[in-house]
Order: sequence, then structure tokens, then C-alpha cells
Amino acid sequence: MRDDKRGAIAENLPPILQRIGITQAAWLQPAKDFETHFCSWIDHAEHVERVCERGGQRWVRGIRACRQLFPS
Repeated sequence: MRDDKRGAIAENLPPILQRIGITQAAWLQPAKDFETHFCSWIDHAEHVERVCERGGQRWVRGIRACRQLFPS
């Protein structure tokens, strides 16, 4: 990727999983079976719950997996 283009990732940045605070081991299992664990998105459980509440949704598939992936 070129440095002058949008989306360029600086070479001095740590790996993405390290930047978002997830270990490789914690990411591998849900990533292998994404559709089994998650419906459409992954985030901290608190954020997922807030978005669902605003949308009038009472539950979301994958909330347990979000809690395991992003422990508080």
C-alpha cells in the first residue's frame, strides 16, 4: 500500500490485534466460526447492547462471544 493513499497503515504501528487488545488465541476460535458465534458484528458487549436497545432489539446473537472476546 502506498503511504500517500487513504488507508495506508504506518509500519511502526503494532499488529492490529495488539492495538485493539485481543490475543491471537482469543481471536482464532470466533474467527473460524464467525457465523456460528456472531450474527453480523463484533464489539464490546456493552456497545452491542446499547445499539440494540436504541433499535428496540431485546437480544442479539453473539453477545456471549463478544463478552469472551472483549472481557471488561
